[in-house]
Amino acid sequence: MDTDGSYLVTGAAGFIGSHLCELLLSRGAAVVAVDNFDAHGPYPVHFKEANLEVLRARAAKHAAAGASLRFVRADVSDATAARALFRLETDEADAKPITRVCHLGARSGVAASFDDAAGVVNANVGSTAALLAAAAEFGVAAFVLGSSGSVYGDGARDPARGPTASRETDATDDPESPYAASKRAAELVCAAFGKRYGATIRRVTVCRIFTVYGERGRPDMAVFRFVRASLRGDTLVRFGDGQDSWRDYSHVGDVAAGLFEAMHRVSGAPFATANVASGVPTRLKRLIEAVAFACGGDPAAVEARPPRPGDVGGTFADVAAAEEILGWRAEIDLEIGLARTAAWYASDASEPWRDPTPESLV
Repeated sequence: MDTDGSYLVTGAAGFIGSHLCELLLSRGAAVVAVDNFDAHGPYPVHFKEANLEVLRARAAKHAAAGASLRFVRADVSDATAARALFRLETDEADAKPITRVCHLGARSGVAASFDDAAGVVNANVGSTAALLAAAAEFGVAAFVLGSSGSVYGDGARDPARGPTASRETDATDDPESPYAASKRAAELVCAAFGKRYGATIRRVTVCRIFTVYGERGRPDMAVFRFVRASLRGDTLVRFGDGQDSWRDYSHVGDVAAGLFEAMHRVSGAPFATANVASGVPTRLKRLIEAVAFACGGDPAAVEARPPRPGDVGGTFADVAAAEEILGWRAEIDLEIGLARTAAWYASDASEPWRDPTPESLV
C-alpha cells in the first residue's frame, strides 16, 4: 500500500470501480473517488448512488487503519476538471497528494456505442488524454487504464478450431464497434504519454478487461440478466445459438485485485499491457446451465434471439503477461463466482441493485 499518497479512481461509483475502491479502503487507503453519474451508459444511476453508500460505509469501517474517502462528482474528459482533482489534493493541508491513478470512467456498452459514437469517443478517449495530462503535470507513480478485451475484435473466433486465446501482441486494428475503437485509441494515448512523460508517470499499465460479472453487476450483461430471470422464474433471453460463441468470465473480485496489482506494478517495462481475465473460455450454453444450477432454475427455459450488432463471436484471454508483470491470476472459479452472485442477488442486501428500472424511476 502507498500510505504517503492518495489513490484516484475514476468511474468509482460504477461496477468495477466501486469494487476496486472497496478493496483499497479495506486496506487502509486514502481514496479519491470520481464519477460523473453519466446516465447514458448501461449502468443505472441509482446503482451508482447505492455503490457510493457502500464505499462510505467501508471507509468508516476502516478509518482506524487510515482509510479515507473523498468523493468528487466530475467529468474528467474536461481538462480543467481533471487537473482540479490533483490541485485539490495538493492545496489542502490534510490531504495526501494523488500518487496512483486507475482510470475506469468510460461510456460502456458495445451495441449502444453505435447510437452515440461521438459521445463514446469523448468519454473514453478524451477523458484518458485529459487525465494523463494532469497526471504528467503533477507526477504519479502509476497510471492504470481499464481497457477492454473487445479491442481484439472478432479475430479469436474460429468455429473450426474452437476458442483461441487473445494475446497482447495480437492485432487490434479491426474493431467491431465504436466502443472497441475508442478503447484502443485510449490505449494508444497511454502509450504516447508513457514514452514522453516517463519521468513524471513512472508506470503506465493498460489492463484489457474481458467479461466481468458479480455482485452489483451491470444489468445489460448476460450473468446479471440470467441470474435475475432465473431467480424470478422468467424465461432467459439468449443472443445467438449458445454454441458458436464464448466469453472469458471473471468475477469482479478477481478483476479488482488485478487492477490493484497493476497500480503497484514494479516489474516489466515502464509502459505495459496485460489481459485481466480468467483465461478460460466458456460457451454461452454452458454459462446458462451454470447459472441455472446456481439459482436452482431450469436451463431449458430460454428464448433465442439473433446476435446483437457489434458482439463478437468468441473471446478469451491469454493471461501469461498478467502473471508475469502483475503477479496476478484469477482465483474464483466460475461456479463459485456464480453461486456467490446468485446468493447475493437473492439476499436482502441486493435490494438497491435488484431492478435496473424501479417503478419510482420509470
